[in-house]
Amino acid sequence: MGLGQPDNDLKLKSINCYCRYKIDWFTEWVRRRRRPTNRLEKLIAKPTWIKMRPPSGDNYTKVKRSLRSLDLHTVCEEAKCPNISECWGSGTATIESLIPDFKGNEDSIKKVLSARPEVISHNIETVRRLSSKVRDARASYEQSLQVLEKINRYHIDPRIYTKSSIMIGLGETDEEIIQTMADLRSAGVSMLTMGQYLQPTSRHLPVVGYIGPEKFNWFKEIAMQMGFLYVAAGPLIRSSYKAGEFFMKIKSL
Repeated sequence: MGLGQPDNDLKLKSINCYCRYKIDWFTEWVRRRRRPTNRLEKLIAKPTWIKMRPPSGDNYTKVKRSLRSLDLHTVCEEAKCPNISECWGSGTATIESLIPDFKGNEDSIKKVLSARPEVISHNIETVRRLSSKVRDARASYEQSLQVLEKINRYHIDPRIYTKSSIMIGLGETDEEIIQTMADLRSAGVSMLTMGQYLQPTSRHLPVVGYIGPEKFNWFKEIAMQMGFLYVAAGPLIRSSYKAGEFFMKIKSL
């Protein structure tokens, strides 16, 4: 027994080293799978116009406290909107109904309309070519357009407006963005927001490019020429940007 002990110790050390190697290898494999190497992402730094200030202020605190007391949760918080401090700082939260595509179910759409919300928002999110890559596999570019078209076809109250949003910076072309705006307008959408896509976490798609404020203004001009009643476009614009303020402006038209 004594003579066999060193040999057993050697075997245990070998197994220990092998197991440690496998664990290190597996840990590295998981790390790489969680965050794929993307040289393009490393090269792109946030430009100076992408600046977000943390939420603060008396009005912001009052709005948040009021929402919590009513057990209400807003898209502003869920989407981590970079403008939440600015919007809630004016004493208002979003007044629109943001809906999914309901898989095109007409009864669900009619049920939303029966509640008579002032603004019904469904976001198309990106251009047709990138839709399958960017969006949930259950959603589609065509289905979103059909939902928006059905909302406008079924509602008889002219005081109900439809709204959609596009996030850019994922590799779309100018022509694709303009075509998406035209498609939304053809579906009867009257309100549009456009903003810069920002990668929320390492598990999300990386930013392909940052679009400057001047380019957003150019897209806004084109959208207004198409007949949209309201367009908000800018690097930090999100779907519910100053929804209450701009809705009141549209009502006064």
